[in-house]
Amino acid sequence: MRRGLLIAMTILCLAPSCASAQWYLFPGTKSRPDSSTVTVSEPRQQQPAETQPLPEGTEADEPRDSSRFSIFDLFDIFTPDIPERVALTLLLPFNTGGTVNANMMDFYSGALLAVRDLGNEGVKIDLNSVDETVKRPIFSNPFIQSDVVIGPVSTDDLRQELHHCPAGKYLISPLEPKAAALADSARVIQAPAPWECQASESIRWLQEEFTPSDKLVLVVEKNVELNESGRYLKALLDESGIPYATISYGILQGMSIASSFTASSTRTGTTRFVIASDNEAFVGDAIRNIGMLKHRNLDVAVYSTSKIRSFSTIETEDLHNVNLRVAASYYIDYTDPAVKQFILAYRALFHTEPGAFAFSGYDTTRYFVDICTKYGRMWPMKLEEYGGRGLQSSFRFRNIPGAGFVNQAVRRIIYAPDYTITVVN
Repeated sequence: MRRGLLIAMTILCLAPSCASAQWYLFPGTKSRPDSSTVTVSEPRQQQPAETQPLPEGTEADEPRDSSRFSIFDLFDIFTPDIPERVALTLLLPFNTGGTVNANMMDFYSGALLAVRDLGNEGVKIDLNSVDETVKRPIFSNPFIQSDVVIGPVSTDDLRQELHHCPAGKYLISPLEPKAAALADSARVIQAPAPWECQASESIRWLQEEFTPSDKLVLVVEKNVELNESGRYLKALLDESGIPYATISYGILQGMSIASSFTASSTRTGTTRFVIASDNEAFVGDAIRNIGMLKHRNLDVAVYSTSKIRSFSTIETEDLHNVNLRVAASYYIDYTDPAVKQFILAYRALFHTEPGAFAFSGYDTTRYFVDICTKYGRMWPMKLEEYGGRGLQSSFRFRNIPGAGFVNQAVRRIIYAPDYTITVVN
């Protein structure tokens, strides 16, 4: 009896609230959408709320931190409490330094398009958008009745919001890779897969493709201490159990080191390289030396995280020459019909081209609203079971006991010698 009463009270506390409809947020729409399908409120500044009296014995400058407490701590029985209307809140820094944050508006536009598409599919959504840059009293809570909360973006803002995040709610970190550390100790869901997952997937991929006739070579910069990512890669190689050779040289040795690359290669299989450096000039030189092996009729492959794609001085042709394998948290396949449809819809609605932030807004919003419509307000209990593939990123979450979730999904991309780029998972 007491257990049933507790569950009933919990469900009542989590009931969603409605927001006013603003049909003009969808440019090009001649009439307002059916209010029975989608309800949206435009980004607004949060109005200061009256500060409620503090509980007796509570210090004003040390608010009670409920970030480690979850509604699931009360009972371990999953209840499919599916809301009639999904209450979605976006907490984003729409203004930075007094000017509109273009990246956040792109993210918001992508989220709006996801809301529209879900509404057309029959999903009823109440969208509440709040400018996170406007400070408010600690007890003011814009998402106390929200079913899905996306944001804030920065690690500091996420940490601050956790102090007054209602019990049972999770904050979804939509963009900041460094925020993954918060999921170790608080109710944060890290949507972008961190770089560690990219590195792990890269070495896992290498292990799957490695054959007895192959050789593995680690390339490092001489007299330069490995940074965090380099140390992590080397540790993964050590744990893999695959024997490997090491080429260590300075960038000024670039012309004379070619013989070392040739001597470390195999003629009976594929020589697989891992470059443990974030120095763009050094990585570019290593890629050039590896590419020269192709002219000696040697098969090569390079395994890397998406960092290598951000180096502007490395020509795309060089990446194809070394048969590059990239493990990336984000990648858009522009040959995908769903991507083409999104681009056309985005152009029609917002009269501009969608960027990476727009794709991220669409994928993140669609995935988390989808899981809420399937499992209800207790959807975090099913997060590990619910995989998803978006236009730009994929979702596969791992739970950190007593804390949050981190996305583990990474896409594998091959830059083939025939100049094609293929997503293989």
